[in-house]
Amino acid sequence: MNRKSALVIFTIVLVLASIGSASLLAASPQAPASTCTWNGSTGNWSDSTRWSCGMVPGSSDEAVINSGSVTVDQEVTVQELILGGGTLQGSNGITVTNGMAWTGGTQSGSGATTIASGAVLTITANGDCVYVAGVQLRERTLNIAGTAILTGTNAFCAGSGSINNSGLFDIVRDVNVWWNGAASAVLNNTGTFRKSGGVGTSAWSSVAVNNAGTLQVQSGTLQLNKGGTSSGSYIAAAGATLDFGGGTHTIDLAAASSITGAGQVRFSGGATMIGGSGVYAVAGTSDINGGTLNVDLAASTANLTVSAGTLGGSGGLTVTDVMAWTGGTQSGSGATTIAS
Repeated sequence: MNRKSALVIFTIVLVLASIGSASLLAASPQAPASTCTWNGSTGNWSDSTRWSCGMVPGSSDEAVINSGSVTVDQEVTVQELILGGGTLQGSNGITVTNGMAWTGGTQSGSGATTIASGAVLTITANGDCVYVAGVQLRERTLNIAGTAILTGTNAFCAGSGSINNSGLFDIVRDVNVWWNGAASAVLNNTGTFRKSGGVGTSAWSSVAVNNAGTLQVQSGTLQLNKGGTSSGSYIAAAGATLDFGGGTHTIDLAAASSITGAGQVRFSGGATMIGGSGVYAVAGTSDINGGTLNVDLAASTANLTVSAGTLGGSGGLTVTDVMAWTGGTQSGSGATTIAS
């Protein structure tokens, strides 16, 4: 090989290596340029004297708030946000482009915290909402375009805030969601809302769930106690339970939407109305044990148990395997059919 050929090969290898390095950098976010910790006082985000780094954290930085009160007085973008205590408030928005860890503290005010597409929010809920405050969502809006993971050993305290999920909201442990008072929040789901971990119950008692996307229960029980207005799909996997436990749930299934699964769909409290042009076809069990289920479409279930509450509506419910009727009422203009 002559020197000219060797030089050409070396140049090609160098170019390919540069392209590979650039692709790797594009795929993997670099470490934050600076870590800026709030000094625990009360003040505005834009006040550089209150940050340990001596500047206002920006789009390439990590902001850490463990105490005090920070008012977001301008539109903010950061790479990382750590909220371990104190209060994040204000009417302006903050966007997180890589990751947020929320282990304590309160988010309030009329502004919004946005988890960008590709970013991950981890909420660790260890408080009880009375004696140990833990993580609290008050009036503030939480927008999830990326991924939110709810974990912990106790409760996520959600008051009158809004959660807008267009990405993935995943409950990985049996975390309850409630508020010590009359206030209630709302979850507007247009993405995927699921419970993938924990064999017990995650009771959403202070948050109305409006589902226009997909709601999946893959493990344990997800109990919806605050009602909601929905048009999306619901899936209860084998061994898991979707429980409409309270409030008024108005489900008008879109043509492409369905309520399905080999698990259990339970109606234990409140009132649930299911209609629309979609499909109710549960391969597991439909269980009415205290709530009201009004079926206003042609529905089917492998197994049906009615021990309390009411089965009503103008539609038909066909049982393809076994029905056990030990209590409760059947009413309305529809029909319950025990198949051949």
